[in-house]
Amino acid sequence: MSLFCRSDRKGCTICAVIISIVIGLVFAFAAMSENIVLSPIFFVVLLAVAILYMTATLLVAGVTYSNSRNLGNSPALFAQIVGIIGSIVLSVVALLVDTAVSTAVITVVAGFYAFFFTLLLTSTLCIIKYLSNGNER
Repeated sequence: MSLFCRSDRKGCTICAVIISIVIGLVFAFAAMSENIVLSPIFFVVLLAVAILYMTATLLVAGVTYSNSRNLGNSPALFAQIVGIIGSIVLSVVALLVDTAVSTAVITVVAGFYAFFFTLLLTSTLCIIKYLSNGNER
């Protein structure tokens, strides 16, 4: 893993995407085998967390834009925005689909949701790592 998780921004983002794919697949298989109970409150709480992350990301990006550390074209910021939008959209989709009607649809939505939410969290770690190291490339 040290090959991908080095100090530059692209390496950390590649590591974040790989970890997110693995966790999304594990979560989908666990939901398919009914080891995880997916209740609507689960999606509501994660929707709220994604909205809070969106607000915090906009604030941090605005503050760093005015400072010397610019996140403007950072792959980690792009990955985090993709994770936020994917989490919000899939939360709404999961809340609209009835869980008793289609277990297969909920399993796929849960797997993608776990991918996007993990991408949101891991790309946040990449952004924190980038901001703490300065503008290293």
